[in-house]
Amino acid sequence: MILASTVYNSYPDAKALDIDPPEEGEDFQTWYDRIKDDLNDCEDTLFAFIIREIHDAPDAPIRALQMAIRDLEATIAGLQSNGDGNHN
Repeated sequence: MILASTVYNSYPDAKALDIDPPEEGEDFQTWYDRIKDDLNDCEDTLFAFIIREIHDAPDAPIRALQMAIRDLEATIAGLQSNGDGNHN
């Protein structure tokens, strides 16, 4: 069982988000059910994405996030190789 606090506390600056923090000992699914509508209005779309990825892959959340990282890296590489990206 994934504790919601583990996910919430792992994300940098989560406490600054307009998302209710998990209650002590609250499991991820219970917390997700409570905040899922708020994710649509969350200004930090990366946080919302991560929460949805973990929800959609409860048996393999790390693998789901690693796949997302690979997709992001491939997109960045494509932008860089085509000269379309910002190379700061």
